[in-house]
This record gives sequence, structure tokens and C-alpha cells, in this order.
Amino acid sequence: MAEEFYITQTYVSTGMNNGYWQTVYHYDDILIFKFGVSGNLDWGRSIFKRSNSPSYNAFLKNDELHVLLNSGKNLLEKDDGRTKVSKGWFESSSLYDIVYNSSGEVVYSKIQDNKGKTYYQPFYGTYQDGKFIMMSSGGKKRQFMILQ
Repeated sequence: MAEEFYITQTYVSTGMNNGYWQTVYHYDDILIFKFGVSGNLDWGRSIFKRSNSPSYNAFLKNDELHVLLNSGKNLLEKDDGRTKVSKGWFESSSLYDIVYNSSGEVVYSKIQDNKGKTYYQPFYGTYQDGKFIMMSSGGKKRQFMILQ
């Protein structure tokens, strides 16, 4: 599993010989591969996404790969087999569990529609003893979600 990561810098002029450098971190597409015991590629999948912060977490449970991430409310299966999970400018987001079995078949499950202070951050979560726990980004009042 790999995520496309790169950094861009742009000079922003504020006029009168002043300005500053703006740095943007990009956490984009996720690639998922399964190799057989002989080292040959069995299958590969990708998740087409765009983000400016770490945005997903992954873990194995019962021989299935779970990828948890926030996306737009409607996932789009592209003709080339990729899944587009980006969201539009004014579109609210949802939390998804994308599950890959050992054959590369995928199942998409919406966990929740994100509303107000219930925006959970899978990147900062952890998986242990069959449970995944993550925290919301809700300012002073944090909430936790446990997935079993």
C-alpha cells in the first residue's frame, strides 16, 4: 500500500516588493497491491483522492484490508477500475470503510455522514485487538468512535 505525497511551494506577492512563500502538502492517490508467494503481482487497485492533510488509515482484519477515509457523499467507480473519493467544493463529507478481500474484490460501506462536530480523523486512529478507535476533530469537546 502506498500514498502519493508531494510538496508544492508558491510565492504569493502582497505588493510593494513584499510577499511570502506558501507551502502546500499533498496527500493524493492510494495504491493497493497484492503479491503472491512467488513475488508476482496478483492484483492492484487504486483510490483516486486529493487531500492537503493525512486522511486515511488502513488495517487488516480477518484477511481483509480495511481503508478508512473521509470523502464526498457519493463515491464514483471510474471506468479504469479506480475509485474516486474526492469531494466537491460545497459538498459535505462522509466517513467510509473500503474493504478489499484477498481476491481484490471491494465493498464500500458508509459509516456516517459527517455533520458539525462529528468529523472523525481516521489517520490519527489505531487498530488493536479487533477494534479501531479514532477521535473527532471537534475543538475542545472531542468524541471517540470505536469500530468492531
